[in-house]
Amino acid sequence: MPTVEKSIHAKLIDARNEFHSSSIVKTGYNSFSKYNFFELSDFLVPAMQILARHDLLPVISFQEELATMTVYDAVNGESIVITSPMSTATLKACQPVQSMGACQTFVRRYLYVTLMEIVEHDVLEESTGKPEKQKSEPLATDEQKAIIDDYIAADKAAGTTIVPPRRSVWVGRNKDRMTESQAATIIKECKES
Repeated sequence: MPTVEKSIHAKLIDARNEFHSSSIVKTGYNSFSKYNFFELSDFLVPAMQILARHDLLPVISFQEELATMTVYDAVNGESIVITSPMSTATLKACQPVQSMGACQTFVRRYLYVTLMEIVEHDVLEESTGKPEKQKSEPLATDEQKAIIDDYIAADKAAGTTIVPPRRSVWVGRNKDRMTESQAATIIKECKES
C-alpha cells in the first residue's frame, strides 16, 4: 500500500505538539508588570528545527501595513498564511531604521507565537482592571540555585558549555526571580548535555 503524504495542516499539528512537548524557558521579564515572557530568541531555533523536521518552512515578509508569514510544505507545495498588522516604534536615541528593525522583530515574534500556538501572559486582563487572582509560582530553591551555580562554575573552569551561554547570562540576570520550574528546566538541560 503506498504511503499517503500528510497535509500541511497535519504536519503543523505534529510540529505544534512536538514544540509544546519540549522544554523552553521564558527569559524575558517585564519589570513594570512583574511577569516573565518568551523572547523571540527563546523559541525561534527550537521552533525552526521542529518545523524543518516536519518539512515546513516559514517565510516572513513585511509591507507598510501588514506582515505576512507564509508556511510552505517543502514536499507538496501547500502553504498556510498568517498575517499581522504592522505597527511603529519610537525608540530613544535610535535611527528610524533601528526603530523599524525593532518593530519587525516584535511582529516576527507574534507571528511565531501564532504559528506555534505559544501561550503568553495575558497583559490585556491586567490592563482592563479585571485580573484574575493568580497564584505565583514558588521561586527557585537555594539548592536549585546552588546546582546551577555549580554547573556554571564547572563550565568556566573547564572551558566547556554544559550550560548554554544564553542560559548562563539569563541566570545571572534573573537569579533572584527564577521560578522552581525554570530552575528545574535548566538543571535538566545541563544533565542532558
